Amino acid sequence: MKKFILTFAIGLFIFSCQHDELESLSNSDDLTARRSIDNVLSFDSNEEYLNILEDNSLLNQKNTNYVSLASLLDKYESDKENERAISLKNEADTIYADYGILPKILNEDKIVKIGKYFIKVALEEERVYVLEDSYQAEYNDLVTNIPNDHIQLFSTEDEVLTRLANNETSRFLKKCDDRRARKKKDLDIAKNGRKKRLKAKVAYQKAGIYFSLMLEGKTQKRRFWIWWRDNDSWIRVRYYYSVGVRCGKEYWANPYITAYDDGNGKVNVRVYEGFVGLKYYDLEANFESSHGWVDHPLHIRDY
Repeated sequence: MKKFILTFAIGLFIFSCQHDELESLSNSDDLTARRSIDNVLSFDSNEEYLNILEDNSLLNQKNTNYVSLASLLDKYESDKENERAISLKNEADTIYADYGILPKILNEDKIVKIGKYFIKVALEEERVYVLEDSYQAEYNDLVTNIPNDHIQLFSTEDEVLTRLANNETSRFLKKCDDRRARKKKDLDIAKNGRKKRLKAKVAYQKAGIYFSLMLEGKTQKRRFWIWWRDNDSWIRVRYYYSVGVRCGKEYWANPYITAYDDGNGKVNVRVYEGFVGLKYYDLEANFESSHGWVDHPLHIRDY
């Protein structure tokens, strides 16, 4: 009898410990989820987000208590430049570096909160995942792409915020039957000798919550057979454009505008940034630099 009581007591103790351990793990998972949710830049409305796109400097006034994807990409470039071990988990994430303000508003999981929606932009998949904040306990499913009936799926071609707000009344969000301009890019590399070069590009980009018409030039130098950014240089770009926003304004600049590098071996101009796509565009740019000249205009057009 004593043996039975002792065995029962031991079994009860083990069960109690396992239960406590499972409960502890569950609480730990909840804490991880809460930390992840706290590590997201949040915009109260589509209008607030649009204001940031129209004036990027307003982002400095936001609470930036989160790890932005841009900060990880900057560290990656620094690691490469200083020949340190690469810290970026997925080098494919460097695709975001060309998307203007987008990596600055996305966290390390490529997520931002706009209104009542957590939105994940997966450029490499050309998909956008959306989770309403009433299901925020399922945030980790959004991070890890676990199938979930509460997560909505869109293409990066879609105007996601317009789709989400199709039952709301707003001057920014209305049904639009205008054509959708296609995504395009034109790029080239000009060299000055064997160790200096200029990378130049014009592109119309689509990222679901971010649409941009842009031009960019970067000067680089070669060391140990690897091309690095070269800040000791100059760049000049002459360009013109015309733009039509879907169910919105049209504007243009012709004759040419001249833009110069930012002092860091790079020039970047966003002719258009918004969460609504374009119905047409025409962008042409001529690139010159101390590291080479592109001998023809880079040009993209879709009407």
